[in-house]
Amino acid sequence: MKLKFLHVVILLIFFEEGISAQQFYNQSSAFINANSIWAFPDSAGLNFNGSSIAPIQTSMYGAAKGPGEGCASIADPVTGKLLFYSNGQNCWNADGQLMPNGSGLLGNKGSTKQGVCIVPVIGKENMFYLFSLVDQGTIVVDSAERRDSSQRWPYWGALFYSIVDMNKDGGKGDLIPETKNTPLTEYNRRYSEAMIAVPGNNCDIWLLLHRSDSAIYESYRITTNGLEKNPVISRTTGPNGQFYYIGVGSMSISSDRSRLAFAASIQLVGYSSVAKFDPNTGIVSDEIMLGTLPNKFDPSVYDHGVSCSFSPDNNKLYMIAINANMSQELIQYDIVTHDSAAINFSRTVISPTTHFHLKLYKDTIFLLGLAGAIDLGIIASPNSSGSACNYIPSAIDLLPGTRSISGSLPSDVVYHIPPDTGSMLLIDTLICGSWTKEIMLRPFQIMNGYDYMWNNGSFDTILTIERHGIYWVQYTNGCHTQIDSFVILGEELEKPSIQVKGFELSASGTYDTYQWLLNGEGIPSATERSYYVVENGNYQVAVRNYSGCSDTSNTYNVSNVTAKNFDVVKGITIYPNPTTDVLAIQSTSKIKFTLFDLGGRIMKNEDNVDYIDLSLFPAGIYILEIESDAGQILKMEKIVKY
Repeated sequence: MKLKFLHVVILLIFFEEGISAQQFYNQSSAFINANSIWAFPDSAGLNFNGSSIAPIQTSMYGAAKGPGEGCASIADPVTGKLLFYSNGQNCWNADGQLMPNGSGLLGNKGSTKQGVCIVPVIGKENMFYLFSLVDQGTIVVDSAERRDSSQRWPYWGALFYSIVDMNKDGGKGDLIPETKNTPLTEYNRRYSEAMIAVPGNNCDIWLLLHRSDSAIYESYRITTNGLEKNPVISRTTGPNGQFYYIGVGSMSISSDRSRLAFAASIQLVGYSSVAKFDPNTGIVSDEIMLGTLPNKFDPSVYDHGVSCSFSPDNNKLYMIAINANMSQELIQYDIVTHDSAAINFSRTVISPTTHFHLKLYKDTIFLLGLAGAIDLGIIASPNSSGSACNYIPSAIDLLPGTRSISGSLPSDVVYHIPPDTGSMLLIDTLICGSWTKEIMLRPFQIMNGYDYMWNNGSFDTILTIERHGIYWVQYTNGCHTQIDSFVILGEELEKPSIQVKGFELSASGTYDTYQWLLNGEGIPSATERSYYVVENGNYQVAVRNYSGCSDTSNTYNVSNVTAKNFDVVKGITIYPNPTTDVLAIQSTSKIKFTLFDLGGRIMKNEDNVDYIDLSLFPAGIYILEIESDAGQILKMEKIVKY
């Protein structure tokens, strides 16, 4: 028995409060609330929950007692109330007290710019990963700056994590002892200081790192099953690392999660770039090198960035750059087109600056300076070009007694885009015609990791049917739900054919809709049962009945239309239509007309007239046929009489 296979168009539906196709992940209420309170050294902080930004004091001490940079803080994603914060070596609760197991963390030794990151444990409410990264530091080859790793702290180059459970200590939170200081990577892995988290497209989160010895990105995937230990590796087009100090630096992701920026530079060594990012796979690709100052070890590689941030609309990239005088500048790039020449040509110096870190929150980019800074700057209109971005160097004062140590603001806390919360049935595939043999229905995609369920209760990926009806299949991976539906009709659609009368082409049968085609393309407004040709070519008529079944006639070739025929037809004008009494006819040649009712009965016919009196005719629809002197049909038009 021969089986028919039916392939369908897939309907992919995403439902999520706060995140939609029109909204970016960092505009969702969960993101805004979770990132509404910042804590950073020395003892500084900001609270964004009120009508204005309020400076606060925290327990995150600075370089005298801990790292000068690298920090993270998190608030409740619903209420915006502070939960906890960390500098990678200690973890404080909302009261500013060390959690019972919150000291002695191994990460962020010394100072690592993005060395701390908080990520929710997916599927476990009130539990969070606390990541702490130890960068590998200086690795310049054949230089006195090179450090002997055998003489260094034994945990250089390691990434550790602990799990914070906010249900512990009476709701104030504590680290789960058996998870404390769990190594995710081997030691001496050689990482830069850059680490960020990005929501994926499959109920997951990506933790991104950058190697310090090569242009390699590592993406660790976090799912409901936990933290995957083997990262996705992306080797980009940046330098191979042999002559570069890229242990410092930071990363930033665009609001639409399609672009990733990397900035790593000190004393004109390192590199800066913008690349594409795939939130489905965690892969970084198509890296573009940025800058105008040559690397001092390799003039072919440009580098200048120390911190970076995208504009809210994803069209601009900002970097704090090191210039030839070893001082900082605020730089803007236009990244609408992912093209190296265009992006670098757009490079604009906004202003000299003493700031060292950029961070986007809501619609504003915030800037923090190095040791001793007691205020923050802002870019108030970051979607605007050049000076219109409105850079304000001193805009927000820190609380007296608090200050910046190394220009580091807390890393973003991101939440996974949650599962679909609804579905709909779309009638997206129709098959018509009488049939007696089986039909095999197959979804557009059969994918690993998806569970399939048909409306008849079958859990197979393919369904064999023997009767007419409506069928649908729902398939899900526990995160996203996709539905295909099928309508199987038993009625036979009579295939249309083309009847010819002079230059009039007509469909053979009666259908619900008509569309005439010339050389395979639809003819605008040619949607009646008949059509008068005005040029040579291959004609077809596509028809559809009331059930939606459709078919297309065979091709009929017209080759006898001449310029004279065309000019005659062009020279015929009929107006007004609709009309109440008189219908005017203008023609450049002698003609005769016949007026029919819809039943085909002749109502009136005359030769060589310039108007038709319809005043005595009842209201309704009529068909006007115009012929040449030689009896050739030139035009047919539907006439409406009021």
